[in-house]
Amino acid sequence: LYGKSLSFFLCLVISDLIAFYLALAGGFFLRKSILPYICDNLPIFYFTFTYFVSIWWMPLVFIFFIALEGLYTKRLSFWESLKRLWKAVWLGSVAILALITLGKMGHRISRLVLFSASILSFFSFPFCRFLIKRLFHSLKLFQEKIIILGAGQAGQAVAKGINRDKHYDCEVIGFLDDYKTGFVQVDGKKSVSYTHLTLPT
Repeated sequence: LYGKSLSFFLCLVISDLIAFYLALAGGFFLRKSILPYICDNLPIFYFTFTYFVSIWWMPLVFIFFIALEGLYTKRLSFWESLKRLWKAVWLGSVAILALITLGKMGHRISRLVLFSASILSFFSFPFCRFLIKRLFHSLKLFQEKIIILGAGQAGQAVAKGINRDKHYDCEVIGFLDDYKTGFVQVDGKKSVSYTHLTLPT
């Protein structure tokens, strides 16, 4: 179980690192190849992309805030994950720009590249997360098996919501109910068994 959780965590971290460097590459390209044609008064750009990659601590800032939002450990719906991911990206971007300003590193790092990369991060991070979650779901990797308490309409509605939102990475394997035994249809696709549960009086 520990090895499975660690593998799940590492896969998500790798996905977020890819998202960060995609956004950074996009910001670098905009500053070097697009913005000079739009703004004539920009200073000479002498940085290389390898130089930005060598600043190892920047992606760690994003990973820290993503972890702070519980996105490496909690199973959340797509929209809740997106909301928390955007919040983490915003906080990470602000933190990096603040560290550069307070550390007086403005002459060594292009703020325009980082600002462009921050904007692109709002798209690259959710995109990479969406792809990795889809991959997990299609290969049935890291899925948590869950049992829902109650086989009535409320329990079935919860099961349908979990099954339809592939971002949860969960599989409903059954229900526990204190009145019924048998089978219940979930989304009309397969029968999920539920077991009689005797509650203490």
